[in-house]
Amino acid sequence: MEDTFGENLIFKEFMKEIKIELILMLIVIGILSACNSSKPDKKTDFGKLESSSFVSDTPVIARNKKVIRQLHEEVWSKGNIDLIDDIYQPNMVCHVPLDSPWTTLERLKQDVAAHRRAFPNWREEVQQLIAEGDMVVSKYRVSGKQEAVFWDIQPLGNTVSMEEVVIFRFENGKIAEQWSFPNLYEYRRQLLKTD
Repeated sequence: MEDTFGENLIFKEFMKEIKIELILMLIVIGILSACNSSKPDKKTDFGKLESSSFVSDTPVIARNKKVIRQLHEEVWSKGNIDLIDDIYQPNMVCHVPLDSPWTTLERLKQDVAAHRRAFPNWREEVQQLIAEGDMVVSKYRVSGKQEAVFWDIQPLGNTVSMEEVVIFRFENGKIAEQWSFPNLYEYRRQLLKTD
């Protein structure tokens, strides 16, 4: 199957910008991790601090992290779309690459439902949550086997698995805005793989 999508100059330029944004995001994650650490030199594995080395979360930060875990585990991984009303502000804004911002809960619900149709066994596993004030950065691993059309791609029975990063901003205990950074090129590469 010929992949002309990757040859598109505009897409290549966009991907270059996304890579730069992801690098900056990882730098921010590293800095925030260091800022949250009370014992920055006590590491057990590359980039992973022992849980005892973190400063305790404030009640607001703990609540916000719990909401993000619920979003990944209940909404995206289990398809509990009704929880979106409890998790997001009604006037939320979701910034996604190659699309205009989503500004309605209905649009978000449609996206989750379409994603779950294409990947019925979709899973999002939180790897790290970093929070400061009203912001939470979520680094997580996604995986799922494609069983229906996703974007313009017919299912070949391929499974996708990769890391993603999303930044969330909260208002009154609910997500008011988010910036999503999926690896669009990697999605396409894994879905079109024919080996």
